[in-house]
Amino acid sequence: MASITELKWIKDLGYLDFVRYWGYDIQGAVYQEIVRQNTGDKLPFYIAGATKEKEPDIRIIHVTDNYLQEALHVVEVNMPRILRIKSGEYQPDRCELCDCCRHNRVLVKPISILDLTAGI
Repeated sequence: MASITELKWIKDLGYLDFVRYWGYDIQGAVYQEIVRQNTGDKLPFYIAGATKEKEPDIRIIHVTDNYLQEALHVVEVNMPRILRIKSGEYQPDRCELCDCCRHNRVLVKPISILDLTAGI
């Protein structure tokens, strides 16, 4: 990764740390919940991160339970829609920016130069 400490701007949310920007909090919350359901143990969640900067940084990051609980709540709230998308009842919302949207893009019309900075 480029940086462990650099914040990323998300329209309508503000600045996010890399853990929440890349959804590692959601992954950790899901992993933690799967372990809890199967063993009864609620384990802590850590990320081992290293950067590819000129002078690399390496850290072990403890994602605290308050972040994991918030992320798990997001998953729970969105689960009905996720299941409908999975079953084909709904189409997923397209951001047009992620790898999935870029991979499946169908060109139907040109975009404006203003669209290039619309998310800023």
